[in-house]
Amino acid sequence: MTKRLTLKQLRFVNEYVSNDGQITATEAAKRAGYGESRATVTASELLNPQKHPEVVRYINEMKKEMQHKTAVTYDRHVSRLHELSRKAEDKWRR
Repeated sequence: MTKRLTLKQLRFVNEYVSNDGQITATEAAKRAGYGESRATVTASELLNPQKHPEVVRYINEMKKEMQHKTAVTYDRHVSRLHELSRKAEDKWRR
């Protein structure tokens, strides 16, 4: 049976994953509503698979989902090049 995440844990995961590399786990804990004085300890505990395997599992799932959504594919790349080319042409014509 999988334990459900609390609202604060969900907020932590969202902050941690969506701001990956831009903020620390401690900052993610603060933004999630964990107390300023315990944010570092709480962040460390939430990232510990022995203490909170459900949080770590959800972080990994969210990271995979983000990678899939932002993956560079040939079609996305060509579409973006086309868009930039059109904008450059429009600007040049003015």
